[in-house]
Amino acid sequence: MSEDHLGRLAIVSLAAGALALAGAPVATAEPGAEQPEAGVAAWYSEHDDDDDDDGDGDDDEEGEDGDSDRSSGDGDSGDPSAPAPPPAVAAPPPPAPAPTPSAPSRRPPIASHDLVRPQLLTPALGRVIGGLRPTLRWRHPGRGIRLYNIQVYHRGRKVISVFPASRSYRVPAKRLAPGRRYVWRVWPYRARGGYTVQPFALSWFATPPRRAGGG
Repeated sequence: MSEDHLGRLAIVSLAAGALALAGAPVATAEPGAEQPEAGVAAWYSEHDDDDDDDGDGDDDEEGEDGDSDRSSGDGDSGDPSAPAPPPAVAAPPPPAPAPTPSAPSRRPPIASHDLVRPQLLTPALGRVIGGLRPTLRWRHPGRGIRLYNIQVYHRGRKVISVFPASRSYRVPAKRLAPGRRYVWRVWPYRARGGYTVQPFALSWFATPPRRAGGG
């Protein structure tokens, strides 16, 4: 075969190849193949199998988790129409302290106009005695007295009533209490006529206060 014949065959082959390339179809990419960076979002929007009903681009599972997280937070929904929380209530002021009781009154346990010749009785009127076993004494000038009735009171209650024939009487133990005021009086009993209409004398005295730690 001559060189001219070979050249014509080569030209015909090149022309046939160009025509074949011009009519070939363009291949499309498969879903699992690599996508250009600019087309990734469009591809996922077309092939998203999750149920996204709210159209916000997030699937329902993520939306539920997001709601759960928000509900477990501080309750701030961000809704401007939601009512504002009530203002804090101020604590009430502490109550005023109770008034301190004043010292007990030192008023005598008997009115002065009810006293009867207290100067004839010992202990002296209003005296604080030195112990709880005082000796009560009285001076009576009358005659024909067989005995005396000695009566001792605390707040109107009789705590002692004895009938000595002498003009003195020693109070026994455990009859008087510390820190108290006692009214006492002497009724003479005559051999003729019995007791006098009024007590011979009436006065009052006080016992010493209770010692600290004395129970």
